[in-house]
Amino acid sequence: MESLEQIRRRYEQLQKELSNPDLLRDRVSYEAKAREAGRLGKIVTLYDALLHVEERIRQAEEVLRDEADAELRKLAEEELAGAKKERNRLQDELARLLDGEEKPTARVIMEIRAGTGGEEAALFAADLMRMYLKFFQKHNLKHEILDSTPTELGGFKEVILAVEGRDAWRLLHNEAGTHRVQRVPVTESQGRIHTSAATVAVLPEPEDVELHIPDEDLRIERIKGGGPGGQSINKTSSAVRVT
Repeated sequence: MESLEQIRRRYEQLQKELSNPDLLRDRVSYEAKAREAGRLGKIVTLYDALLHVEERIRQAEEVLRDEADAELRKLAEEELAGAKKERNRLQDELARLLDGEEKPTARVIMEIRAGTGGEEAALFAADLMRMYLKFFQKHNLKHEILDSTPTELGGFKEVILAVEGRDAWRLLHNEAGTHRVQRVPVTESQGRIHTSAATVAVLPEPEDVELHIPDEDLRIERIKGGGPGGQSINKTSSAVRVT
């Protein structure tokens, strides 16, 4: 419940930020916050419904505990059974949303970057990439390498992949974080064990968002040239800025 309360607070904060017209100046930030608010809004709605059902269960159990009237007890039993069934449904739906299954076929962007460890870290990043490629094949996930920065010894400083397929987000989002390995690198001539690290980021691919900005929220400035150069230089608009 505590994590759901944190989600509620985050959702309320996003609502405040999205109501600020200054945010429209940063389209990327606005779209990201709008998507997050949309996702969290579904969770908050289900959470509120769950709290309401929990209260119905509490009241029905109170009647069964304290009421002697047979008819009222029967009504309370029916209410309790229905409320518990509804609670199970809401809990399953919440778990699905929290686990990221609301977009089973969404494309996912995976970024693998070498961390501390120099060339050995780059080799480790390459090992991680090959491991994930086998994982994609096993789970019938399609992938595309969008960008990569290879090293001379066959490692990668950075690899960015797009992954697509059913449950791609659910299968991969927990891979995000820092991965470490302790081993004797191929670059080590003394046989010493080194610790190397690579970071993995997993992000849902941004969706195209149609953004409507009212004309009254736009400020259009026409900039004229200045200085010597003829009579028309101070009369001609040489640039237009929209903020």
